Amino acid sequence: MVMKRYLLIIGILFSFGLFSLICAEVLTEMNILNGPPSLIQNIPNFTWATNENLINAFNLDNYFLDSEGLDLVYSSSSTSNITVLINNSNVSFYPNLNFAGTETVFFYASDGEENSTSNLVYLNVGTDTEPPKYSFLGKSISEIYQNSYVTFSAIWDDNVGLKEYTFSINQGGTWINYTNLFNGIQNLSSYTKQISAGGGSTVYWYFCAKDTSSNSNCSSTQSFVVSTRTFITPPSSSSSNSDSSSSSSSFAKNFILPILERERVENFTLSVDSFLISLKQGGSATRIIEITNIGNTNLSFNLSFEKTNGFKALLSEKGFTLEAGKSKKITIDFIFPKDIDPGQYFSLLVIDSIYQIKIPLVFEINPLNVDLDLKVNIFEEFKIIKPNEFVKANITISHVNDKIPLNLTLYYDIKDYYGNIYNSKEELILLESSLNLERNLSLFENFPIGNYLFYARASDEDYIAMNSDSFEVGLKFLFSSFLKSSFIFILILSFSIFSFLLLLKYKHEKNKEELLELYIKLLELKKLIHEGNYDSAANLFILIKKHYGEYISKDALNDRELLKKEIQKLTKKFDLESKPLIKKHLKDGKEEKEVKNTKEDKKIEESIEEKEDLNIIEEKEVKKNEEGGESEKNIEEKINNSVKEVKEKINKSEKVVKEVKENEKENKGEEKRNKYVKEVKENEKIKGDKQKKKISKLNEIKNVKEIKENLQKKEKLKVMKPLAINKKEGHKD
Repeated sequence: MVMKRYLLIIGILFSFGLFSLICAEVLTEMNILNGPPSLIQNIPNFTWATNENLINAFNLDNYFLDSEGLDLVYSSSSTSNITVLINNSNVSFYPNLNFAGTETVFFYASDGEENSTSNLVYLNVGTDTEPPKYSFLGKSISEIYQNSYVTFSAIWDDNVGLKEYTFSINQGGTWINYTNLFNGIQNLSSYTKQISAGGGSTVYWYFCAKDTSSNSNCSSTQSFVVSTRTFITPPSSSSSNSDSSSSSSSFAKNFILPILERERVENFTLSVDSFLISLKQGGSATRIIEITNIGNTNLSFNLSFEKTNGFKALLSEKGFTLEAGKSKKITIDFIFPKDIDPGQYFSLLVIDSIYQIKIPLVFEINPLNVDLDLKVNIFEEFKIIKPNEFVKANITISHVNDKIPLNLTLYYDIKDYYGNIYNSKEELILLESSLNLERNLSLFENFPIGNYLFYARASDEDYIAMNSDSFEVGLKFLFSSFLKSSFIFILILSFSIFSFLLLLKYKHEKNKEELLELYIKLLELKKLIHEGNYDSAANLFILIKKHYGEYISKDALNDRELLKKEIQKLTKKFDLESKPLIKKHLKDGKEEKEVKNTKEDKKIEESIEEKEDLNIIEEKEVKKNEEGGESEKNIEEKINNSVKEVKEKINKSEKVVKEVKENEKENKGEEKRNKYVKEVKENEKIKGDKQKKKISKLNEIKNVKEIKENLQKKEKLKVMKPLAINKKEGHKD
């Protein structure tokens, strides 16, 4: 019974639920209503030039809306001279060739059940003659320096529609144009450009705009003067330094003086003289600089930055005192925001102490999302160059992600670490996948020495990449300047070398003279002893001993035997010391003769050999005289005998010639006689030449003897004079 009740209750509940569902469905179907699409705003009129198509002029989804969210299907009324094409709600107009006039059109929207119609739209082709108008011209910053990035802008209005604008700029000689698209009846034209003109230069710029009817208009030409960077120079040590700095050129003031600031510091040194840092937008970097006090007193330091617009620079310590001989490391953090414009930025780290030093800081900021990669590498042989040469670098450009063809502007320049540009170029390139370019820039003749950057940048409206590499410009050796500055030194050096050579030659000749004089004195001494003139021999012996710086005892002067022994010792000593020198001089003389006479004929060589034989004969005669050999009479007798022998030989040869002539008469046959006569004559000449040579040798021996006799007489006079003086004064040896 209970079971039946439960089943009855369940059946009732199920029936009630089913009835509720059926009732709900009926109510829903009764409340659904479908309305037509709504035109939420009027479609504007369009005007454009003749023979031009207006593609994707507007989107119908922006003007129609279906309240039920159904997809709409669009269509348009027909026109006679303009074809209206609707593609996925985008509307384009294609006028007939050379058509100029006005057409009207309606646009329809349908959700499948209901339709809706737009306002009447006027299509004007070739009827607009009013150009765009500008109402504002400006630039992003007022104080513009070389290498600054400036955004130029203008506001444009048009009665029909804007199409494109062109920015034109002239930084020194040529106009460069940059064109971009824009639309609407009012819009802003803007372009960001890096200023490459130097300080003091005038830059000109303007905008032009074109509407959809090809009507164009240009703004007035604007201009500004690039400001010159100024650097604080340290106090000069003398008036001459200030005079020279005031007369230097502008680029020297901007570049050389900051370097001199560091070089003139005498009491502290820095571990670096510049920073080059490459980062991305929103990036940060940390660098360390070490300061060393090399003086003998404590120094106070204050550190700060100049020109940090757009980024933060944090120091671990801004002020401190450094003891003598101590060093301190300072940590510097550089932080760049994500919204900073990509480009190259320049700043200065200022160190104030007894002098002020400014360390240049160079930052290269690339986009956060890198689409291009650019690298600059200077060839090794161009890392150090001289003025009036050129620097050559390899520039590599490549895609990072999408490898689509790009028309890029490649700009590259030479600049210092303060942002001053010395030479630059710009060109258009097509990047498909990657490029490997070699580019060079020249330096002028008086280019200042120091460290520089070769900077390159590739960019268009959507992409930008940059990089740089450093190189050094060294001194050029100028011979004329060196000669002018070192003329006195070169003159003194040349005179000193010449004087030294003369002194050596003089000493050499003096030694030869002294050897010859001593040799003659020794011969004279032997002769005096041989003759028994011991008084004169003793005086001469004393002079010789004094020349050698040796002491002679009085006992040796009184004892003749002892004196002889002393003289023999001196003779042996002199032979040991002087003979090698004499032979050396003879050998040197012989070598000089051989060098001078390499191109002479055999007859001159024979005469040289004969003279050497004569010297040998002379040495033999000298040796005989040293041994106490022969007297003057014996020498004269030998000479006379040799002369007689020569004369006898000559007479014999004359007799032989006479006999030959007599035999010629007797002999028959002219040929035999002629041959014999020739042989006799040749023999006669040979014998005659030999006899003449012997006679000349004998004559030379006589001349040598006469020279020796003259020298001996002079030495006797030299010896006798001091003796005579000593006798007058009453001195005795």
